[in-house]
Amino acid sequence: MPDPMTLSLNEVQSLARKAARGAGFSWGMADEAGRAVRFLHEWGLDGAATLTFLLDNRGTVVGQCGLTLACRLSDQPPRGREEHVDVIAPALLLFGLGSSGFRMTWQDGFAYVGEGLSVVGTLPARGTMIVEPCGTNSSHTSICHRATCDDTALTKLELFARRTYAPATEQSRTLGAGGADD
Repeated sequence: MPDPMTLSLNEVQSLARKAARGAGFSWGMADEAGRAVRFLHEWGLDGAATLTFLLDNRGTVVGQCGLTLACRLSDQPPRGREEHVDVIAPALLLFGLGSSGFRMTWQDGFAYVGEGLSVVGTLPARGTMIVEPCGTNSSHTSICHRATCDDTALTKLELFARRTYAPATEQSRTLGAGGADD
């Protein structure tokens, strides 16, 4: 297995944004995807792999889109009640819950999101999550300053991102990047 690549948090956020747009998300949702991937990497989770799974399986796997649901939860968090949701790429929900003081539980683990982020167990690629308010957690994962990404995930994100690039024209090939005055 090849060594994982490391990128700056800005680089992975930008790539995720372009990839989400290339996969058909609106620019607003693509911005949220970039921020979500960055958030996950800051807390030591592979946001690039999470987004890749979502983009590869969007519309083909039963469950709510983790990115769309994360945005809804950030605007309207559950108030005093738990929500059961079947979701694709549930790690993205951690971004939507932000620092609000929530617990997310799945079959073999749980995560607390509050002043920090604590994850016990491995987040599944899809599954039923129980999201409930819980107050603050006292356990904090340290913040990462670089994004460690799976090479395969990065390659797939780059393929989605290429869909946003303007096609080359004869004039652009002749002038090259930056162009020149005639």
